[in-house]
Amino acid sequence: MGISITSCKKEHEVTKNNAAESSLAAAEGYSCVYTIKTSQTVVDGSTLNLPAGSVVCIEAGTRGPLWLKNFQGQAGKPITFVNSNGKVTISASSSNGYGLKFSNCKYVKLAGNGSNDQYGIHVKGSHIGVTFESLSTNWEVSNVEISNIGFAGLMGKTDPTCDPATWNGNFTMRDISIHDNYVHDVTGEGFYIGNSFYASGRNLSCGTITPHTVEGLRLFKNKVVNTGCEGIQVGCATKGCEIFDNTIENYGRDPFAAHQNNGLQLGEGTGGKCYNNIIKNGPGNGIICLGYGDNVVYNNLILNAGAYGVYADTRYTPGQAFSFINNTIINSGSDGFMIAAGKIPMNNVINNIIVNPKTGKFINSRNSAKVTDKNNYTTMNVADVKFVNASGGDYRLAAGSPAIDKGADVSSFGVTYDFSSTARPTGNGYDIGAYEGTSSGTSVNPNPGTGGGTTPTPTPTPTPGGTKVTSITLVNADTDKDIMTLSNGAVIDYSKIGTKNINVRANVASGFAGSVQFKLNGAVVNTESYAPITMFGDEGADYKPGTFAAGSHKLAVTDYASANAQGSVGGTTEISFTVTNGATTTPTPGATKVTSVTLVNADTDKDIMTLTNGAVIDYSKIGTKNINVRANVASGFAGSVQFKLDGAVVNTESYAPITMFGDAGSDYKPGTFAEGSRKLSVTDYSDANAQGTVGGTTEISFTVTNGAVTTPTPSTGNTVVSFTLVNSETNRDIATITNGATISLSALKANKINIRANTGAEVKSVAFKMDGKAGRIESEAPFAIGGDNNGNYGSYYLAFGNHTVSATPYTQAGTKGTAGTTLSVNFNLVK
Repeated sequence: MGISITSCKKEHEVTKNNAAESSLAAAEGYSCVYTIKTSQTVVDGSTLNLPAGSVVCIEAGTRGPLWLKNFQGQAGKPITFVNSNGKVTISASSSNGYGLKFSNCKYVKLAGNGSNDQYGIHVKGSHIGVTFESLSTNWEVSNVEISNIGFAGLMGKTDPTCDPATWNGNFTMRDISIHDNYVHDVTGEGFYIGNSFYASGRNLSCGTITPHTVEGLRLFKNKVVNTGCEGIQVGCATKGCEIFDNTIENYGRDPFAAHQNNGLQLGEGTGGKCYNNIIKNGPGNGIICLGYGDNVVYNNLILNAGAYGVYADTRYTPGQAFSFINNTIINSGSDGFMIAAGKIPMNNVINNIIVNPKTGKFINSRNSAKVTDKNNYTTMNVADVKFVNASGGDYRLAAGSPAIDKGADVSSFGVTYDFSSTARPTGNGYDIGAYEGTSSGTSVNPNPGTGGGTTPTPTPTPTPGGTKVTSITLVNADTDKDIMTLSNGAVIDYSKIGTKNINVRANVASGFAGSVQFKLNGAVVNTESYAPITMFGDEGADYKPGTFAAGSHKLAVTDYASANAQGSVGGTTEISFTVTNGATTTPTPGATKVTSVTLVNADTDKDIMTLTNGAVIDYSKIGTKNINVRANVASGFAGSVQFKLDGAVVNTESYAPITMFGDAGSDYKPGTFAEGSRKLSVTDYSDANAQGTVGGTTEISFTVTNGAVTTPTPSTGNTVVSFTLVNSETNRDIATITNGATISLSALKANKINIRANTGAEVKSVAFKMDGKAGRIESEAPFAIGGDNNGNYGSYYLAFGNHTVSATPYTQAGTKGTAGTTLSVNFNLVK
C-alpha cells in the first residue's frame, strides 16, 4: 500500500508552518497549517488537535510510505491533505504493504492539486497504492497518480473481523468521492472499493460475518491503464452509487484468479448508475454486472472486449431489473451481451449498438433469464452503422446513420442525455447507441450526482507524411540494450536474440512534445508521451518486457501533436515483420493446430522436454515440482486452446505462449501434477474462449513420479529448511507449507497470516520472493515475509489463488556474505 490511515497510540511530530510556509500549497488556494516532513512515516491525528477544515501539507519530494490515522473532520469541513510546494512522490518497495494508508479517518480529503502538476501526488512500488481502511469513511481522493503496484491501486473498505464495529449494520462507509486520478501498471485491480462478498460474508471464528455497505459512492473522471485484474471493481455499494466518465484501457492482462480480467465489475450488492465510461482492450468482459438489481448501465463505449461486451448474472439481487441502455459495443471476443441473470424479474436491453461480436451472437441468454430486447441495432460490419470515424475512434453517428431516431424513449430510466452530455432526443426520437447523432444538440449540465461526460476530441485519421518518428528500434527488455532497427520485412528470431522479452522504441525528432500511438495488427497497444517512447512501457531506461507471437505482424506507429493521441497527426510509420523461434517444423497434416506439447520448468522458464504418450515426469530428476505445459501451435493460429487433465478443464488460453497454468509473457506460472498416471487433452478452437470450430484434440498419457525420496535431515548450516504458516493475530504457528498444498483460511480459522522461513543456525539474513517478485529482506530471526517486532508477527496480504514463496539464506545481515540454496514452495490459498 502507498498511504494508509489507521489508529495508532504513538505521537509523531508534525511541524507547524510559519507565515512563509502557509502559501506553499497555494496553487489551488490552500493555506496550510501543518506540514508532514518527508522523514515522517506515521502521523496520528488524535495527538494534533486539528480543528475541522484544517489543511495539512505533505512536504514535496520523494519519501517512503506514509500512514495517517485518527484524523476527524466534519461534514463540509474535511481535513485536507495536499502536496506542498511541488510534487510528492511516495516510493515504496513491493515488501511495503501500502504506500499511503488512511486508518480510522472520517471527513478527510487527499488532493494532489497543491502545485501546477496534474497529479501532484504519485504513489508507486508498494503492494497496495492508497488504502482507506479501519473504519475510514466520508473521504475524497483527487489528482493522484498510482503506478507499479503489486496488488490494487486504490482500495477502500474495512473487511469484517470478529470486532463488532466492522459488521454490517454497525458500520457504513458513506459519501466517497474518487475523481481525476490516474492509475496504471498495477498487478491487481485499479480501483477496489467495497468487499466482494456482500451476501456470503466471511467465515470467522465468531461466525459468518457480512461486510459493511457503501452508500453515496461517486467514482468519476479517472483514467485506468494496464491492470492485471479489473480496471474498476465495486462491491457492497447498495445506495447512491454512480460510476461515470472513467476511461479503462488494457485491463485484465494477468489476473491472479480465473474470471478476474474484466474492465468494470459491478459486484455483489452494488446498485445505482454506471454511465459514460470508455472501456477498451482487455481479455475479459467489458462490463460484468452481478449487482443489486436496480442497476442502470448506459451511454458506455465498450471496445475490443476479449470475452462478452456485457455479462450479467445474479448473486444477491433483490431488485427488479438490470437495464442496459444506449451502449455502443464493438468487436467483443464473444457475444455482445450474455444475460445469465435468471433470478431477477427482468433484464432490459434497449437502444444498444452491437457490432461484430466474434461469435455472431449479439444478445444471448441462459439460466432462463428474462430479456426485453428492444430497438437495438446489430451488424457484423462496422461500416453499416455510419459512425463519424470508427477507425479513428469517433463513434458519433454521421448523417444518414440507421441508428438515428430509431431508439425507444428511455426517459423513464433516467437516460435523458448522451455520452457527450447532449440532451436526448435531439431529433424526432431517441438515437441508438452512446451518442445522440453527432452530439451537436443542446448541451445539458446534469444535476450533481447524475454525472454527464465531456465531448471527446475526435481522434484524427492518420495520413502519410510529416511523421516525427525517425526510426523504430527493437530492444532487449532483459538487458535494456538495442537489438536492431525494425524495418519492412524484418525477421525477429527469438532463438538468435536469446530472449522473448522485448520492447519497441519509437525514436522521434528533436523537440518533439506530442505523443506516439502503437498499434499491432490494427489493435492499439499503447500511447506514450514521454521519452523513451516505448510500445510496452518503461521506467526510464528500464524497459518493460512484452512479446510477439510467432507469425506475421503489422506494426503501425503514429505521432500526434498533443498528449494522449490528440491534436494533429504528423504521420504513420507502418512496418510488416515476421517472428520466429529458430527452425520451425511443418505440423503433421490433420485438423489440429497444436503441433506439439512442451513441459516447462516454471522456476527457470526453460523447456524440459516434449510431452508424448508414455512420457515419465520424474520430479527428482528435473529438480522441481514447479512446472507448466505449453501448447505449440501452427503459424498464424488466432483461436484458443483448452487444457483438460483427467477430464477436468484446467485452463483456456487465447494468447501466446499458450500455457496450461498461465503466464506473464515469458514468465511461466507454476503448477504441479500429483504423482501417478495422468491423461492430458489439448483441444484447439477457431475462436477465443473455446468457441467456434474445433480443430482437433491431442491426447497424451503420462506418468508422474518423484524418484526415491529420502527425508532430508534439517541442516544446521546456511539453509532454508521449510516454511511455516503463522496466524499473525495470535502469533501461533498454523502448519508447515508443503509443495502443492492447499491452504484454506476458513478451515484454519485464520484471518491474518504471515509466512516464516525456518533456517539453519548459520543464517543471518533471508531474502523473500512471492510469485517471483522481490519482497522483504529480514536480518533478524524469526525470518518472516510480513515482518515482525520481536516475534509479534505483522500481517502479509495475499490474494486467493496459486502462489510460490521463495527464500534465499545468507551468512551475513542485509543479504551479504555467502548465499545458500533458495527454497521455493508452491501452494494454493483459498477462502
